[in-house]
Amino acid sequence: KGGGIDSSLNRKGESWEHRNYNQVEFNYTRNFDKAGKKFTVDMQYDFWNSNKDWNLGTERILPTSILLPMVKTGATGATKDLIIQTDFTLPIDSNSSLAIGLKMDHRRVSSHFIAAQEQGGVWDIIDQIDNRLLYKELIGSAYIEFSGKSGSFNYQAGLRNELTQIGIEESTGQYASTKKYNRLFPSLSLNYNFSKGATLQGSYSKRINRPSLNLIYPFNELTDLTTRFMGNPDLNPSYADVFEVGFLQNWAS
Repeated sequence: KGGGIDSSLNRKGESWEHRNYNQVEFNYTRNFDKAGKKFTVDMQYDFWNSNKDWNLGTERILPTSILLPMVKTGATGATKDLIIQTDFTLPIDSNSSLAIGLKMDHRRVSSHFIAAQEQGGVWDIIDQIDNRLLYKELIGSAYIEFSGKSGSFNYQAGLRNELTQIGIEESTGQYASTKKYNRLFPSLSLNYNFSKGATLQGSYSKRINRPSLNLIYPFNELTDLTTRFMGNPDLNPSYADVFEVGFLQNWAS
């Protein structure tokens, strides 16, 4: 009112974080006598943990000087991700080949977030923000892909099926949610090579964009008494039909 400053705050925050990240990879490749025929198995296992503490002190300096309650938060988390994929490529003739494959992606994330404020030397939990969550995600997929060429024309057509299962649990039983969905993802790529290094390209693919973990966690997180965040576990993935057209021209040096 009147354009004047009604209050002024001075804040000081300190944060500490420790992370530990590990990764294990395995690959097996079997080549056959027939040129281009190949079988592969790939495995990747990621496991990490983190521990983060945040302390925030706030002082109101206008209109009167007063120390506001100190806020501290703690966040610990651990993730285990296992990906196993197998692919088999089979040449049909000198101009075409068939590829099939399976993939499993299993993710398990546990987290604990707690927020407290100091009142008269005693720390009290803020609005029951003391949450322990377990997130589980399993994605199974299978694909088939056919590619070939005829003269100056190259093509590749594929179809992938994904089955996803998600579960979110709170350790005290306050919240539990499960979700399952299945979707087909077709793809098509066409190339035509003109003379003198010119290529016309066109492609189509259906893609999925899954919401990040922090967007679906259902409980509060905060960095101070006025800034909070709550995710929505009912969020669904978004899908896109992507068309691309390109023209490439290479000139001899």
